Amino acid sequence: MDTYLGRSDVPTNTLLGPTVPPLCGACQNISYCDKACQTTDWPTHKNVCKPYSQCTTSSRPGRNHRRVLVFDVAASKPQFEWLAVTPDCKEPLAQGQFFDGGGTTRMYFEDSRLMYSVHLWQPLGPSPFASGGPNRAMDRLLGAEAAGVYRGTFIVVAYGVTDGGKNRRIVDAGCDVLQPVKQHLELRAGYKGPIFIAQPQERGPTLIWNT
Repeated sequence: MDTYLGRSDVPTNTLLGPTVPPLCGACQNISYCDKACQTTDWPTHKNVCKPYSQCTTSSRPGRNHRRVLVFDVAASKPQFEWLAVTPDCKEPLAQGQFFDGGGTTRMYFEDSRLMYSVHLWQPLGPSPFASGGPNRAMDRLLGAEAAGVYRGTFIVVAYGVTDGGKNRRIVDAGCDVLQPVKQHLELRAGYKGPIFIAQPQERGPTLIWNT
């Protein structure tokens, strides 16, 4: 089980919420109520099962690194990678690790099945979350109606809450993040109402998309 700095990748049933083992035998990072539930989730979980096993805490480059899920525009599958963060774990140390400078577009949401809020980052562009080349990894994950909607590279970042909700800091993302991300993006792809709030940021132009 992966634990680090107070954040524990507690086994989570991606359909029903926190539960007890059995764990996925391969990644040891996600649990299910029974085999039928695990079988139902496998088409989604298989996208991150092996990548997670290749990015466990033993491979952490340093204390101020957190695991993020990357949907690289040049890749066919998502990969877990390490993001260098500031000492207070509130911001990335250098977004250029994945993006060039110029700010980011950020979409975030909360899900009761997760111990953290989910932020999706992308380079700031003329059409938020639709700029850049086709994202094959995203298209493979999402249903047919959402395929092609999201373009360019995405980073999925987990923010945990500390001090009674007063502070948020970047924590390790686990396999449990993928199913909520999939469901959220599929829902958002079909939503036609107002979906964003423009908000000034201390660290440069950033759009906060909150569905």
